[in-house]
Amino acid sequence: MQDYQELINSYIAKFRHLETKYASHKLSNFSLTDLELEKAKFIMNQYSDTSMVNRRKLLLDRLEKEFPKVSKFEIRDLSGWHFGLETYEFQKKLLIKSFFHSKNEFISKTKIHNQESWNSHFEFEEEKMAKEQRKKERLEFLVKLRDWKMKRLDILRMENELAIRNAEEMEEKRKMEEKLKSKETKDKKEKVLLFQQEKRFQDEQKKAELQIQLERTKKEVTKQIENDREKINKRNEVFAEKIETRKMQNFEKNEFKLRKQELQLLITKKISDQVANDPDRIHHVTKASSAKFDTSKDLQAPLFKLDTFPSDAITADPRIRFEIALREAGLHNTEYAKQAMQRISPIKH
Repeated sequence: MQDYQELINSYIAKFRHLETKYASHKLSNFSLTDLELEKAKFIMNQYSDTSMVNRRKLLLDRLEKEFPKVSKFEIRDLSGWHFGLETYEFQKKLLIKSFFHSKNEFISKTKIHNQESWNSHFEFEEEKMAKEQRKKERLEFLVKLRDWKMKRLDILRMENELAIRNAEEMEEKRKMEEKLKSKETKDKKEKVLLFQQEKRFQDEQKKAELQIQLERTKKEVTKQIENDREKINKRNEVFAEKIETRKMQNFEKNEFKLRKQELQLLITKKISDQVANDPDRIHHVTKASSAKFDTSKDLQAPLFKLDTFPSDAITADPRIRFEIALREAGLHNTEYAKQAMQRISPIKH
């Protein structure tokens, strides 16, 4: 917005400078009325063609005929005032055209800049979301890894307990055998055997429970590993597709830039001037510099060949002069004018 305001302020300053420069030409300090001034403007617009021969002389003669009461000095000032007013209007149109051109160019550049900014913002947001997604997946993986480690520790603990119980059973069995050998009575041997059976039954039950719990935990861990492996493979496939899509987009973008650069080079080669490198040319005499001193050529000669009648030949015809006089008098549509024009014969060459 600041650049746009500076652009507007610069053109406002140019408009003010133009208004100040031609302020005197916007006001008319002549003795003519408004209607006569408009008529004078209309007449001067008829002689606005700069290629007309003796344009200024014809214009001043016409103004003197139309306004006989106005002095020649005032008529000359009127002609100069009208020229300055035309110059003011022409420069004003050029300035307005330049303003709209600069405004449209500024708007187009702003649109391109906004589009590039939006694309950069979109890519940044997409990268940010991808980073957050990867961070979230990493945290989920760490949580699952911690749970898996805890389950593995539970499995090791239970296996250790089973091993310890097996060792204790073996030790108790050995001790009981030694006690049975040392006991002398059958009653004590039977009691010991009953106690041993009960103890063995309880230990087997605990061992079976631990074994079932161990198998169940191993199944859960195996199932979780398979599910995680499927998710990881699917996630890797999606990520690989995204990488491949991004590579294709970058490749297409680079291809478009290369084609654009090649097209620009071809257009530049077509429109560029194929001029040989000649450093000594700046010291040589050129056709343009030698034409100023060539007296054999008429510099005031017309640039193009005219296949029509020149203005002098047209104004030399008495019928044309008579018609101009009738038009100035306002009699060109009368019956008298038609009969008189038929009686005038053209110039015989």
